[in-house]
Amino acid sequence: MKTLSAKLMATVDTAEATLLAVTEEESAKPALPGGWSRKQLICHIGSLDPMKLRFVAEDYLHHLNHHLSQIGISSSAPA
Repeated sequence: MKTLSAKLMATVDTAEATLLAVTEEESAKPALPGGWSRKQLICHIGSLDPMKLRFVAEDYLHHLNHHLSQIGISSSAPA
């Protein structure tokens, strides 16, 4: 689990500066002709509406804590 966590943090750390440097105008341009915009590609999960990574992470953490509590494990992390 620590390896996965480290990989996630490394990916976010590496991508954050680059993504923050992209202007709103640039993010609206298609990555490929006639395709989705760069913003749509980054925010798209499955067939759902685009959503922010923070929402996905918080939702996952909430569900993880819920399932941990069902098996008797108390988490000190906020839900």
